[in-house]
Amino acid sequence: MADDRMTLARAGGMSVTEAARFLGVSRSTLYVLMAAGQLPYAKIGHRRVVPAEALVAYLAAALTGGPAPAPGGRPAC
Repeated sequence: MADDRMTLARAGGMSVTEAARFLGVSRSTLYVLMAAGQLPYAKIGHRRVVPAEALVAYLAAALTGGPAPAPGGRPAC
């Protein structure tokens, strides 16, 4: 639990709204990606936070036509 939070803190995290804006998708689409395990996130209280490095990797894969990053799933909190 603490390790997941430290990793998230080091990588930087974005709220759902920020992450959706970064990827250029709707908040609903971002929730679908998280639920499908395509984007890892941490749930802190009622808030979901997505690691910035996961967003960069996902976007890079989408732009190059490569495979999407391996599902990270939701870190255990």
